[in-house]
Amino acid sequence: MLNYIETPSEFSDMCKTLSTGNAFFHCVYDAGIHPVYVNPIAIFIYHDTTDSKFVMSFSHPDVIPISKKCIPTLINTDCKKYIIDKKNSVHFMDVSEFIDISFDKYTKTLEQTSVNYPVCKDLRSVPIMTLKKSFDDTLKLLKKYIGNEDVNSATLSTDMCNVFSTIEKNGMYVNKDIFNLGDASLIKENGCVYGQYNYFTPTTRPSNRFAKINFAALNKKKNERDSLTSRFGVDGGLVMVDYESYHLRLFAEHIKFELPTSSLHEYLGKFYYDKDELTEEEYDMSKKITFNLIFGGISDDVKEHIPFMKKVAEYVDTNWNNFQKNGYVETWLYKRKLSKDCYTDMNPYKLFNYMLQSVETEQNCKMGMKINNHFSDLKSKLVLYHYDAFLMDMHKSEFIEAKKVAKFLENDGKFPLRMYVGSNYGSMNEIKV
Repeated sequence: MLNYIETPSEFSDMCKTLSTGNAFFHCVYDAGIHPVYVNPIAIFIYHDTTDSKFVMSFSHPDVIPISKKCIPTLINTDCKKYIIDKKNSVHFMDVSEFIDISFDKYTKTLEQTSVNYPVCKDLRSVPIMTLKKSFDDTLKLLKKYIGNEDVNSATLSTDMCNVFSTIEKNGMYVNKDIFNLGDASLIKENGCVYGQYNYFTPTTRPSNRFAKINFAALNKKKNERDSLTSRFGVDGGLVMVDYESYHLRLFAEHIKFELPTSSLHEYLGKFYYDKDELTEEEYDMSKKITFNLIFGGISDDVKEHIPFMKKVAEYVDTNWNNFQKNGYVETWLYKRKLSKDCYTDMNPYKLFNYMLQSVETEQNCKMGMKINNHFSDLKSKLVLYHYDAFLMDMHKSEFIEAKKVAKFLENDGKFPLRMYVGSNYGSMNEIKV
């Protein structure tokens, strides 16, 4: 039976029920609107101990609306709370202590959980009992995971939600006169467009799309980056920090192998070509050689002559053996499991690269939280994340903060980076850190 929460006394009784046990929260909102601007239409709740179901409306006409001011009281009930698509919900209510049960399911099965609503212009026109069916169908898919979540995946999900929801909320300021990424209606009153990060991927490496714009793959040659500029006008600029040979340095840090702070492609190229100075062509080829070795396999002669590559090969073999023996391996920082049941199409070097992409995301999740915390009382903002790079919109009075950010990102020289500045994302020049 569905309990309609339409009066203060009914709300109070529901909160008493939610004082114990586990509860699954399902927010109904228009997925076509960016989450930063979403207003929830209704919330369905399932309580496992009593097998009770509730619905609260904020604007759906089939249920007497209740004030959104009650949400903090609801959130502060003592039950353990689960939600689907946590990162979207965080924009309109505090779900920081909720567990994203859809992410937990995804990490165990690699299956996305989609909510199926009828096609319509406005979900408020859909009968509440039809929305309840969508809720019931979603609950059926997730019910067995409630109360059985993996703690490490839940921690990672919470941290990624924290980082990427903040970046989304900050928005990217654009020059309206040259905006060529999509319809002009995407530009909000504050002059910003908004991306939407999706970390429901096999390695958690996030995509960043919204309204058919792929913000993670803006084409520089087509000037697609040029419209992204500073919200501070002449009083600001964009600053980007970009890691050098990031995957290999993350691996070196994991096994405690000391690498030079200078270019790693030059360092390895000297081994490949057995010479102290590389030509520009040899330097470029060194990148390709390293890429082929890391993705395709390391030959015996390379192992014999390059100590670092020997360590890589040894790790690849050990990691693969553990995967076969134990049925899973754990990521290096958050200890998220990659199991054979999910990752079926694997070989030793493919598994290694999944590990590298996973640790890239995990390390940058930690660094993204540091940047956001550093900027929390400043005007400057982190506005875009792209694998091994962070783009910041900085006020000129705070440019000195960029060096402070670079210092903790480099982590005592373990992760050398480059810094670029410019008036827009398409025209950036490297400067010395």
